[in-house]
Amino acid sequence: MRSIILLFLAFVMLYAAVPPSFTAKVTRILAMGQVGPKDCPIHTWFSAVPDIDYTLVITKQDIATLTQDEMRRWIRLYFPRNRQQLVDNYDQYVLVDSWLTGWESTPVLTSQQLSDMKRSIGEDGMPVFETGIWSSNTPMVDGLLASDMEEYLPVDLTGPRQMDSKYTYKVRVSQDQSLPPVLKAFLPLGIETFHGQWVGQLYPKQGTTIWATLYDTNLPSPPPGGWPWLVSWRVGATKAIFWVAADDLEVKWWWG
Repeated sequence: MRSIILLFLAFVMLYAAVPPSFTAKVTRILAMGQVGPKDCPIHTWFSAVPDIDYTLVITKQDIATLTQDEMRRWIRLYFPRNRQQLVDNYDQYVLVDSWLTGWESTPVLTSQQLSDMKRSIGEDGMPVFETGIWSSNTPMVDGLLASDMEEYLPVDLTGPRQMDSKYTYKVRVSQDQSLPPVLKAFLPLGIETFHGQWVGQLYPKQGTTIWATLYDTNLPSPPPGGWPWLVSWRVGATKAIFWVAADDLEVKWWWG
């Protein structure tokens, strides 16, 4: 578990993607989606790290503790009121599992909030780490496809996709020598031997970087080289980095 926490922190502390103004000792993270303490390990991880400051904006729940009205009130209270507050108060996003719509057909974020997020990424350079893009033909994926944010995702959401607990896997780290050692640093700790469960297909867009792929997996019909596990590219005028993982934080690999 310690190595998993260190690996996640390696993602959120990747300074190469961040503008020179990102010099504070404390990294300020806006975590959105299924981030409630009963649903996700983020609170447990970040509360133990003194140089991480974070806000949880719950937009989806499996273990429900908030009604829909309470969730919307939570968002009104904790989501910054405008783009400038996003940029002034946070350094990057962590988006966990269906952050845009949940399983509901009505988005829980307003179009203005989505616009502020997109501009804070593309124009202000806030990086993103996203997990849990679930199966095709769900309100979550439909919402992403319909949003302005879709162009920033490094993966094509129109491909057939099924994310399911029956799919198990291990992670194989890319040996591309031009990549920073974000994942290679964890090879001595056994990153490639840990069994994960609950994963889905990612279809990288042209120009993306594949940091790791799945192996020893029953996820069907892999492309040459295997299904990607972690994909990134740079977006907007600031070339902010946008990561997408094929699994999710509340299931076995990251948490379990």
